Amino acid sequence: QIYDVEYYFADGICKCQPYTHPGRLILSKHIGFTQMTQEQIDHLLLSQLSHHFTHVIEEHRLIYPSIIDLLDDLLRYNCNHFTDQFLYHLLGIHLPKQYNRLERC
Repeated sequence: QIYDVEYYFADGICKCQPYTHPGRLILSKHIGFTQMTQEQIDHLLLSQLSHHFTHVIEEHRLIYPSIIDLLDDLLRYNCNHFTDQFLYHLLGIHLPKQYNRLERC
């Protein structure tokens, strides 16, 4: 959540008012501060990440003939990966490893 906007990864990068998206919020934690304005985040950061993550979603739809293959790939490329990249572009830090433990198994 930044500037009263919650960003999340579903069928692409989405944003909403905090605690209103249809997914289940598991954890909300203060990570740091940014000097970027809301406009900079929306325009620069999300346009860069959106292109990358939208491309991955389209690849999933084209490449995976079965749901098993798709789920296997999503364990390695999911909302935690989006959060990691979002934090890196926003604050220059990565998501703490404890939050993507499953993906590293």
